[in-house]
Amino acid sequence: MTQTSSNQAKAKAKPTQKEQSFDSLLPSKPERLETKAKRIIFKTRANTTVIVELKNRNKHHKLIFETLQTAVNSEWFESLTMHSQETYHYTIRNFISWINTTKYKTKIANRYDILKDFESYQTNIKKTQTSQLKYLKKIINQGISSKRLITEDSKYLKTLINISKPAKSPPSKSFTLSNWFDTPWIIPYITERRYLQLESPKILINSFKVTIATTLLWLLEQRSHWNSYSTIYFTATTQDWYIDWNRELIAHTGKSFKKGQPQNNFVKLMLLDLIHDHSISKIKSHISKNGTKNLPKEVHGARQPAWKRPVLFSPENQYNYSEVEELLCAWLLACEKIQAGDILKLEVGNFAREFNSNGNLIAIQCQYFKGRSGTHHTTEVHKGKDCWSRAINKYIEGLNSSNLFNKDLQKSIQFPDTKDRRTVVGFLYAIWRLEDFRKPLEAELKKNNASTLFIDTMLAFDNTSESFSRYQKMNSGSTVTEFKRNAKKPLPKSLFTLTHIKTSAVHANSDKYRESDLVNHNSHSSITEKASYITDQNKDWVNQSGRITRLVINDLQNTAYAPSIPKIIKSINSLELKTKIIKETNNKNFELLETSKIGIEHIPSDKIIVLDNEDTALYLIHYLKQAEDSFEALCRIRPDWVEKTLIINIEWMTRILSRLKSSRKAKERYKGLKNSLPNLFEHIKETST
Repeated sequence: MTQTSSNQAKAKAKPTQKEQSFDSLLPSKPERLETKAKRIIFKTRANTTVIVELKNRNKHHKLIFETLQTAVNSEWFESLTMHSQETYHYTIRNFISWINTTKYKTKIANRYDILKDFESYQTNIKKTQTSQLKYLKKIINQGISSKRLITEDSKYLKTLINISKPAKSPPSKSFTLSNWFDTPWIIPYITERRYLQLESPKILINSFKVTIATTLLWLLEQRSHWNSYSTIYFTATTQDWYIDWNRELIAHTGKSFKKGQPQNNFVKLMLLDLIHDHSISKIKSHISKNGTKNLPKEVHGARQPAWKRPVLFSPENQYNYSEVEELLCAWLLACEKIQAGDILKLEVGNFAREFNSNGNLIAIQCQYFKGRSGTHHTTEVHKGKDCWSRAINKYIEGLNSSNLFNKDLQKSIQFPDTKDRRTVVGFLYAIWRLEDFRKPLEAELKKNNASTLFIDTMLAFDNTSESFSRYQKMNSGSTVTEFKRNAKKPLPKSLFTLTHIKTSAVHANSDKYRESDLVNHNSHSSITEKASYITDQNKDWVNQSGRITRLVINDLQNTAYAPSIPKIIKSINSLELKTKIIKETNNKNFELLETSKIGIEHIPSDKIIVLDNEDTALYLIHYLKQAEDSFEALCRIRPDWVEKTLIINIEWMTRILSRLKSSRKAKERYKGLKNSLPNLFEHIKETST
């Protein structure tokens, strides 16, 4: 390098006085300043502001609080999803609230106990099932990383989170529809016998599934009427936009009125969704005199507004499904034993649908990715004529995108006064009370051999208006436990969830999920079923299903005889496929099989015709009772006959009996006849001795 170039380099390296003056005008590089705010402020998804403030400003508490505050203001926290942020903030609120309300004192001797003491309080006093300690440790650790701490403080906090190990979660508690209906005050309104039926997942889920499918079908039918009208282009500019929208929608559908009266279910439902009860008759009267144009914004003499914010008939729902429609479809899919989180991810491509040459649905099945196990799973194949198959198919045909759902269906829905039609729950109640809806529902229930148990129990809640939200307004700061203890007829705090439905659906089909089953249509393995679903709380009803069959098989194994379980299952399934149940007629053009001779080796043809009458049901009941009384002796003397004939008969008869409509009357008759009926297995005992 030359001397000249060297001098030039030095000249460039040294800024001139002018450059130095210019640099002094520039702001310094921005830095995140340390803050010692006394409050942690957080905005929720509902756009409400939550403030957390530490009142007990012990030096250890102050250090932890400032570390938490630093973590909440960090870039790490801002990068989290809203759901994760709310989880951490909820944990912080609980922790600081515990310090404030209990006036917890941290000294040198117990300074490492604070997190575990909080966990003990949450578990023993608040009765939380899952420890919040893991979230608290995580966010404190992030605060340590983001905060400039002196060595002593940093060492204390790191030691604190290292020695505070979260307790193991207790065994998971099942949440079912039966649990949700645990409301004894409704007994006088539905009878004790029907209240006890709520304990049967099979009866309840069957009634629920048919009711929800029929509701969705009926609602989609009204939507098809709505879609037959042209689109209304409407922009909501004020908070009470629905006053103008409701009036415009009724005017738009004016041809559906005659002398002020709605001419179809579509308009009846629309009026229920747009107008408050106290104003419906006056609006109808106005329409009969003046038509649907220029409807009044207010009803003369009414103390409350005439118009209400619609649940279904809102502008954005003209060609998109509403929350209530999405919810009904999600409930139906939960009946297929699909996890709640997996339901919300379903798309049209997850459904295999087969149609005949006329375009009618023949069968439908759902194949989906199960998030927890990372595997693909397939539900049962359902016939196209089933009401739930038709409901899901019609819902899919009305979609405008590949996604089945766009709403947040996992959020908790408060259970309101059932007469409040401004809510999703109140809107469903309005439908269920309609006579025009009850007729098709009763027909579907009868067709599917289901009862009105679900809808009757739901409508029993009409006999009270004591909701938790109303109680809280009158008793500030009250808890759910206090509400249930003090209210005479308390309504549930929240609506049942997808998890309630899914778990009840699993329990309803418990016999299909034994480890020896050939096909598992559940969304988990039989091992998971055994460990997580068939807990001590549920075994009382699980063991009733197929009870006699299990008794016989267990006794066979105790006699050192090894029954072939797969062969037995195959024989039972084969026998069931050949069976057809018909009502008793005078037609003699089919061959009857005597139930007294049923056995795999005795089947004379490929079809077994069973007459649905009291005599048939009476015989099946007597056979099962005799088998239960004699199985121990029969297993000792004729284990081969028990395996090849008795077990198959028992299981087949149990399944057939559950399908006979005459079984109820036959059970009543059997009480008086059982002592007079012959012993069916005496000849086997005599010939074997």
